[in-house]
Amino acid sequence: MSVFRGSNVNHPADADGEWSGDPFDGPTERLYDPERVVLTPVPVRGKGVGFALIASVIALSVAVGAGLIAWHALGAANAVGGPISSAPMPELGPSDEYAGESMRLQAGCATAMFLDLDEPRANVAQPAGDLRYDSKCGKDVPSFSLGPGAQGGSQVTGPDVDAPGCDQAIRTSPLGPGASVPAKTGATLCVLTAGAQPHMALVEITDVTRDGTVTLSATSWSVPGR
Repeated sequence: MSVFRGSNVNHPADADGEWSGDPFDGPTERLYDPERVVLTPVPVRGKGVGFALIASVIALSVAVGAGLIAWHALGAANAVGGPISSAPMPELGPSDEYAGESMRLQAGCATAMFLDLDEPRANVAQPAGDLRYDSKCGKDVPSFSLGPGAQGGSQVTGPDVDAPGCDQAIRTSPLGPGASVPAKTGATLCVLTAGAQPHMALVEITDVTRDGTVTLSATSWSVPGR
C-alpha cells in the first residue's frame, strides 16, 4: 500500500535553520481508499446494437424510396389532368357492349326505320326495334321515338352521361307513349332495351343533312340482373 507524508507536520529546526529529525516521521495518509472508489461500468457495444443500427438504416431507406415512388406517381397523375373519378357503372359483359358506334340512317319521304341497339344494327324488323326513326317530307323535321323493343327512354342534355345517369333520367324524366325527339344535331337519347340481356344505350345525333340523312353515335352498356 502506498502512503505519503502529510505536508502539515511540524519538524524542529536547528540553530542554522535546518530541519532536524527524521523528515519522514509524522502521520501518513492513504493515496486512495478502496471503499470510496466507485467503478462506473462502461457500456459495451455488442452485436445487438449493430444489428439495430443496420435495421434503422434499412427502414429509413425504404421510407425514402416509398416517398419518391409516391411523388413520381402524383406527378404522373397531374400530367394527365389529375385524378380521374367517375360514378359507378353497371358491370360490362364480355362482348355485349360497344362505344362510339356510328350508324347512318337514310330513309325515303314519310317512312320509318327501326334500330336494334343491342348489336347495334339499323333497318331491323319492327318487333326488334329499340328506337324508331321517322323521316319527314318537305319542311317537317325527322324525329326519333321509342320502338317496341325498348323498356324505356329519356332525352338527356348531352353525351357526357354514363349508365347510372341514363338510368336516373329514364326513371325521373321518361319519354311517354307517343313522345318523339326532333332529329337535330346534338340531340341525345338514353334507351333501355328489353330482352334476356338488356342494354343501356346512349345515342347522340352527330349530323343531319338536308335530305334527312341522319348520322348517329351510339354507346352501350350491358345491364346484368335486369
